[in-house]
Amino acid sequence: MTTEVDYYELLECERGADDATLKSAYRKLAMKFHPDKNGGCKD
Repeated sequence: MTTEVDYYELLECERGADDATLKSAYRKLAMKFHPDKNGGCKD
């Protein structure tokens, strides 16, 4: 079973977005989900 991921939707960018927009969106999500920013696992 294969599921296709729409990375533009994941990054909340349009398909015609330029490289700078994609890079900015990627960095924003990376910071949002980074364990050091979120406190990580409490164990």
